[in-house]
Amino acid sequence: MKTLKRVSATVAVAAVVSMGTAGAAFAGYSFVGGGEWYRGVTGVPGMGEVYSRYHHGSACHGATAVGTRTVRVNRDAGQWADAYAPRANANNQNYWRNSC
Repeated sequence: MKTLKRVSATVAVAAVVSMGTAGAAFAGYSFVGGGEWYRGVTGVPGMGEVYSRYHHGSACHGATAVGTRTVRVNRDAGQWADAYAPRANANNQNYWRNSC
């Protein structure tokens, strides 16, 4: 009976630890290509999103987010290009470009 309790406790702890890390998010900010770029992944697969936000003050530019689908957005100079896609289980990606 003691062994069963130890195994049950170990399984319970492992489940709590894995749930706590399942919602881990990635976010980043950079000055690239003459503009500002925010990118990241939020939430969990099926409930989170992949995003890419790029701003360039003097050139047509764009952002792309890849999750369960690909969203590509182009904007004129001075506007934010905001691309959001539903998060996939793996291989989520985000991109910027300083041309259209």
